Order: sequence, then structure tokens, then C-alpha cells
Amino acid sequence: MENAPTVDIGRVIGPLFIGSILNWMLMGTLVMQLYTYYQTFSFDQLFLRILVNTLFVLDLAQTFVSTHFAWYFIVTMWGNASDFGVVPWSASMIPILCGIVAGTVQIFYAWRIWVLAPDQRLLKGMAVLIVLLALTQCTSAIVAGALVLRTPTQGELLVIKPEVTTWLSCSFIVDFFITASMTFILTQAKDQSGWGPSETVITALIHRVVQTGAASAVCAAIDLWMFVGYPGTNIHFVPAFILGKVYTNSLMLTLNLRRPLGKNQSSHDEPLTSLGSVRMYETWGTLDSETCPGGTWKKDQAAAQAAESEA
Repeated sequence: MENAPTVDIGRVIGPLFIGSILNWMLMGTLVMQLYTYYQTFSFDQLFLRILVNTLFVLDLAQTFVSTHFAWYFIVTMWGNASDFGVVPWSASMIPILCGIVAGTVQIFYAWRIWVLAPDQRLLKGMAVLIVLLALTQCTSAIVAGALVLRTPTQGELLVIKPEVTTWLSCSFIVDFFITASMTFILTQAKDQSGWGPSETVITALIHRVVQTGAASAVCAAIDLWMFVGYPGTNIHFVPAFILGKVYTNSLMLTLNLRRPLGKNQSSHDEPLTSLGSVRMYETWGTLDSETCPGGTWKKDQAAAQAAESEA
């Protein structure tokens, strides 16, 4: 009688169990973020509402796909250690959905950088570079998913190492560029404001930008390290399960931290909190030539100070 193959259950099933728990936790967080968004910003521009709903549907699909993947190993293949080397179809959808979500969020941030720096060629060039890298990582993720579907075994997954490396490396680089660009824009706004209250708010905004950007960058870096450092195991699926939701939750947090604007409320109704340097972050959903001209720091500052003196 042949001996049953030796399988390290902890490295096969354990990561999927942990990844599924974290995945559903972040899905719950995303649901609450979506609820908050529609309670507060139901009058956002149509394209923003479409963006939010699309990302939610994609993340919901990713949740069900990753749950199927975990169910395959934990339940369906229970007791069949010889089949643990084969991965189900759902494994191919995880990088595809993650790449699409990440690319969508990254391109949104690139658009935001482009709008906020209309007269700065360096930042416009950075926005274009971010879009190109975002498309590269998205394409690499889709190719990696297609190759997983064609070669559905743990051993043959090493064949797609270049595609996965490109996907996660570009994601990390894009997140770094986005964080650096937004930090530069906010720092520049802080230097030009010369007004104590706005400087305090902008400092807080810089902290938020760094924190949200670092979260997705660190998650992508950990996923890459685990995939390269622990081949033939499922350890890398822990960050892979949650990477897409880290992007979406970061975006939703950014949108929900804005100052609420009602349907009939002007962005100039509260002059002490509508400085261009602050408003550019607080009114993403109502960006236009009036609410965010991208460089009118001194004009907005003068208007706010005039309103303050009149009061």
C-alpha cells in the first residue's frame, strides 16, 4: 500500500482560512462605507456614484470567488490530500478582479492629481505615468489569472511568476507615486496658505493620504514577498484575498472624509472651511472650475479672511 502524500495542512488550508476571515471583515467594512457614502453624498456626480457602485460589485464578486476557493480546499477536498496540488477555477479570478479594482482606483487617483495640478507639468507627467503603470499592473493581473486557469496546479503556478511579479511590483510603485504626489500637492497648499487653521487641516490631510497609500502599498509588497518567498504554498493568498478591498476601502474612506455638501448647498457657504487648500480634498464629488480651480490658494484665503473680518 502506497503512503499518502505528505501535505503541510497549515500552509495549504490555514492561509485560506485566515484570508477568508479578513476578506469578509473588510467586506463588512466596505458595506458600512457604502452606506455612509449614500447617507452623506447621495448628490455626488454621476461618474463618482457609478465608480463607487462598480467597485462594490467587483469586490462583492471577489468575495464570493475567494470564498469558493477557500471552500474547495477546506471542505470539498477534505481528506483528499493527493488533490491539494490542484487549484479550482476561482483561483484564476482572484488576480483578475484584484487587478481591475486596483487599476480603477489608481486611475481615479491619477485623475485627481491631474485636476489639482493643472499648471504643473511634473505632476501632470506623474499622473500620466501612474495611469500607464496602473494599466500595466491590471493587464499583468489579467494575464496571470488566465494562465492560472490554463495551468491549474500549485507546481505550474511558478510559471506565471513574471506576470505576478509585474502585477504586484507595479501596484507597489503606483501606490508610492500616488502617495508622494498627493503629499507634495498638499504640502504645497500648506506652504501657500499661510493661515493657521488651514495649515492644521492640511497637516491632518497629509497624514490621511500617507496612511491610505501606505496600506495598499504594504499589502502589495507583502503579497509579492510571500509569493516569491514561499512557492508551492497558499500563504500568499492571505494578502491576495484582501488587496482589492484595501484599495476600495481606502478610496471610500477618502470620499467619506469630505465635508458634506447638500444638493442646494454651495461650496462657499462656509468660507472658513472652504479654502482651496482644504476644499480640494473635501469636495472630490463636486469638482469643477469653481470648486477646485487648482491653484487659487491665495484667492480663497483672502475670501475666507474677508468673511471672517465681516463676522
